[in-house]
Amino acid sequence: MNWKPVVWGVIVLWLGAVLDFGAAPYLSIKGGLFAFTLTFAYLIAAYSRPAAGALVGFFAGVISGGLAGGGLAVHIISAVVIGFMVSKVARQPEELAALPTAGMIGAALFMTSLIRVFILPAGSIGAYLIAAGLSALMSVLLAFAVYPLARTLFQPKEA
Repeated sequence: MNWKPVVWGVIVLWLGAVLDFGAAPYLSIKGGLFAFTLTFAYLIAAYSRPAAGALVGFFAGVISGGLAGGGLAVHIISAVVIGFMVSKVARQPEELAALPTAGMIGAALFMTSLIRVFILPAGSIGAYLIAAGLSALMSVLLAFAVYPLARTLFQPKEA
């Protein structure tokens, strides 16, 4: 087994957790936050098998749920389901380019928010959906910027 992607995955998820905790609150725009951990996890899932995508989603859910301070199971379930789905969608015969991959990550983050709001309802659904949409758009920008690095680190090498 090649351990290089696993080690890089742990480092990238740790970096995402640090950025979520330290930088995301200061980069808020109208309630929308950068979801560094989930964006990085879904980029890793895009280059993984479906089972590995679900596992990366699990760890990202534990991290994001722990940082959110409540509803850990909801964060884990939503991240596992979406990590698995991102991995399944991305494993097409043709390789996805940067913009479609970034769009897929944004859609995945919005679906993660929808799963969370259906399982654990928010006080104001409208405000929550607006913030979730803004977070998804911000994560599209983040995924587009980080795509070349993720492709270099996690794309399987041709044999």
